Amino acid sequence: MIATGRPDWSLAILISTKRMMRFVSDILREPFGNVPAIAHAASIDMEGPILAADVIALLLQQACAADDLDQLVHLMCQYLRGRGGG
Repeated sequence: MIATGRPDWSLAILISTKRMMRFVSDILREPFGNVPAIAHAASIDMEGPILAADVIALLLQQACAADDLDQLVHLMCQYLRGRGGG
């Protein structure tokens, strides 16, 4: 991509843990040999934590509804899909 001379390209590095994201980000931030520091932005996929919060909120509700169990199963399925489950 660099050889084409086009300035409008980007690269994504997918990382499985926050700890590894910090490690890679620190490496990119420091110059290495002839390679300058690389400006970058790190972002975290919040789908898993948000789905987990929905499940916890549903479990903490005081009122019982007829479809509470259905809602819980639906939220758990969404959570597991968000965590890479089938």
